[in-house]
Amino acid sequence: MKTIRNYFLLFALTIVANITMAAGTGDINVEIRPLEEEKAVVAITNNSGSDYSISVKNEFGEDVLRDKADASESNYRKIYNFSQLANGNYRMVVTIGETLCERDFSISNGTIDVGELVINEAPHFSVNDDVLRLAYINKTGKDAKLSIYQDGKNIYKKELGKDASVNEALSLAQLESGSYRALLSVNSTTYNYDLEIK
Repeated sequence: MKTIRNYFLLFALTIVANITMAAGTGDINVEIRPLEEEKAVVAITNNSGSDYSISVKNEFGEDVLRDKADASESNYRKIYNFSQLANGNYRMVVTIGETLCERDFSISNGTIDVGELVINEAPHFSVNDDVLRLAYINKTGKDAKLSIYQDGKNIYKKELGKDASVNEALSLAQLESGSYRALLSVNSTTYNYDLEIK
């Protein structure tokens, strides 16, 4: 009887964890369904209640297509014609608030091959007692880099690795008064955080 109760408890905890994870991502999904002749249906489910933007980036991180949708479009469906895009690797990025949904795809001689969906929450930056703190869950498995800029000039750079959990604390005590920007770069995605040193 105790074993059955333990299995039931484990099952209930799994259900709660799945509901919590679904709520945390706002029930977001991004699908790319290839059709013929370099066309694909893009289907986005967004039950977060937030407006969202859609972009397709080339392998250099440059936008090649952009679109917007408002919160009322919880089930976005559109046929995209990718025939103007050269053979190569691309990334569809759907930005909903602080959440980035990314799906890589490639085009090769009219054929579209679609990769896995990766949902990334924005990192958390904070400054307290002259210490910059960064917390980020790296779901991409790609290298993360932290950089600090002042007036467009890079004054600090650190490789943070590919770990799933990125936590960094950096003393700012030696910096002069002024405006700075911290950048976290992961794959082709960059997160900015502006700060003032007094």
